Amino acid sequence: MDYQIPSRAKIEMIRRYVAIIPLFASAVFVLLAVYWQERLPEPVAIHFGVSGRADGFLEFWPSVLLNAFLIALPAIVAVLFSKGLKDKSLLGLF
Repeated sequence: MDYQIPSRAKIEMIRRYVAIIPLFASAVFVLLAVYWQERLPEPVAIHFGVSGRADGFLEFWPSVLLNAFLIALPAIVAVLFSKGLKDKSLLGLF
């Protein structure tokens, strides 16, 4: 079996598709949160202490948006790094 190294264009295409996964997961999270909104308590617990008790709370929409952003964050960072490495202008941000 002959192994061939993928071309640069193919690697870039794979990176783009992999970056879509967190964005898709974030969209699914928002849809599920809206679907289950009536079942969730108000305010929603967003942080739990060492004892297991909730010690941080947010209203529904801020908690959904915060979590959606955190789920999508790997894709956002990937886009910033890929552009930064090409332009050399975003490297100072990190």
